[in-house]
Amino acid sequence: MATFAEIERFSELPMTATFKGEGEEAPVKRIVAVVSLDEASEGVVWRLADVKGNAPGMGRPMNKKTREQRWETTMADLEAVHLYIEL
Repeated sequence: MATFAEIERFSELPMTATFKGEGEEAPVKRIVAVVSLDEASEGVVWRLADVKGNAPGMGRPMNKKTREQRWETTMADLEAVHLYIEL
């Protein structure tokens, strides 16, 4: 499990984050980028990273609505975070 300091250290890089599901929902895995961090509440605002893994297919870029989507979580909502490396 990543710590807040690690998220802050690598905030400029895309990450693969697994968010806990609510209730009986399965965990959600996304390729994300950090928008902002709140050290006091350990909150993180995320957006989808602009990488091939998030593209809708066949070289098309993400649309404006998808690029501008943001959501906020706390460190407790994360199951795992790894750096995303595009090959």
